[in-house]
Amino acid sequence: GSKIYDTNTGFLVGQLAVVGGVNGQTVALTGGTGTAASANAGTASGTLSSLAISVSGGSGSALATNYTLPSTGALTVTPAALTVTASDQLKTYGDTVSFGAGSALFTSSGLVNSQTIGSVTLAVATSGGAATANVASYAITPSAATGGSFTASNYSITYATTGALTVNPATLTVTGSKIYDTNTGFLVGQLAV
Repeated sequence: GSKIYDTNTGFLVGQLAVVGGVNGQTVALTGGTGTAASANAGTASGTLSSLAISVSGGSGSALATNYTLPSTGALTVTPAALTVTASDQLKTYGDTVSFGAGSALFTSSGLVNSQTIGSVTLAVATSGGAATANVASYAITPSAATGGSFTASNYSITYATTGALTVNPATLTVTGSKIYDTNTGFLVGQLAV
């Protein structure tokens, strides 16, 4: 049996297959279920019940009674596909970015049964998170999803690099000072940033 991780231990007939037809005969499973020892991804011996087969073709008598059906089988749960994407972020030139943990920093698609991710490590390309990073857009790369209610080994995780940190210009404040002279004008030497 083989199926994609879905948090339950059951295998339906469509997720089971029969191997071992002899005399050129084709054996097909027409009924039955399987129960894995664990819902987690991996291969283990599981119990089979209510198996039924059909036999066709080949030489000899194509009867299902010529075959013994097993009560156990190798049941494989393959990891489910999961994509983690960094969310776009903003900062002002001169500020330093420090990503904390939080669901606003990333999105995910593919989690099973409302499972959650607790945190994701985020890194900004070319020191874009530093205070000295110029006004521009810098790629955010996610990695190392952990925590929450999911188990990473049950997923084949793809980390998308489409998130971006945008550095916006810093706002300057200009002030002026001069001695009263009946004129409303200020010269550059009388202004400060």
